[in-house]
Amino acid sequence: TGGAIHIGPGAVVDCEAMEADIIYVQGVIKGSVHARKSLELGPTSRIKGDVRYDDRLDVHSGARMSGSIKGPEVEGE
Repeated sequence: TGGAIHIGPGAVVDCEAMEADIIYVQGVIKGSVHARKSLELGPTSRIKGDVRYDDRLDVHSGARMSGSIKGPEVEGE
């Protein structure tokens, strides 16, 4: 539980699943990602796998993802 993960530029992580409160990606992740509080995808980030975030998602121009994205339920309309 808890924790933060930073995948720096040029880093490549090949995993089945990654989970933390805060995840900041600038490199490459091959596997599923679950951020409980905040997921930030920098402009050089690449994710090949499913993405789940429970609160906040920030995607910078240039970020690339291949897989499904699941976020919190949307209230309202």
